[in-house]
Amino acid sequence: MRGHLYVGHLHGKKTPQLERLNALLDSVIPSEISDNITGVLWSKLTYTCLGYFGSLADAALITTCSGNADRHVLVDFFAEVVAVGKAAGARFIPLAEYNPLDFHPSNPFEKRLAAVNEMAKGWNPNDRKGPLRQLQKGIKTEVDYTLAHVVREGEKLKISTPLCRKLLDMIHELEAGSESSHNKTTPNLQLRQKHEPDFYKESKRSMRQCILWASFFRSSMLSSLETAESPSVSIVSTQ
Repeated sequence: MRGHLYVGHLHGKKTPQLERLNALLDSVIPSEISDNITGVLWSKLTYTCLGYFGSLADAALITTCSGNADRHVLVDFFAEVVAVGKAAGARFIPLAEYNPLDFHPSNPFEKRLAAVNEMAKGWNPNDRKGPLRQLQKGIKTEVDYTLAHVVREGEKLKISTPLCRKLLDMIHELEAGSESSHNKTTPNLQLRQKHEPDFYKESKRSMRQCILWASFFRSSMLSSLETAESPSVSIVSTQ
């Protein structure tokens, strides 16, 4: 299935340069000019962050995020990303899979959980989210320009992002090769099973929640990252 492109200036105005670029791109793939490219970028960023969440195990989200407790974690994770984006001034747009604003923490938890459950109806058992294959092959991901951006903006805006921080830490570890990522189950879970077998034998949580909650026992610090300069024209691809 062909994707769709949005193009636009961060200032939101149309320019001859932008119109020429859109015409060129539209001849190859459906494209349109947006006066809200920042909102488009942040909306797509929520889906990108979901991909990192889904890349913690070589299994589909429908398998690793099937229980209520696991989906509660996903609800809180989404809330962090959307809260930072909204505070940064983003005007979110609905995506094909969900409306990011449904996950804003100002909404009742039940509404946010219902949004996750509705999204889950479209999950494919054969789907693998995010950069899983990159991590398995030892290829560096774009996490420093996506999920890490959420963490950096959260720091600036004094918004707590504990789940985003821990997920970022874990992706960095996998990129650094400190833990092998070539097995069916995620290495972090295997590591905890080796050193804390009783905890995992007794746990009734699924793989996803074990991974995220176990990560809270870590005390390593995240290195600070410089914010990359934004281009004059942004192009965003959607499925």
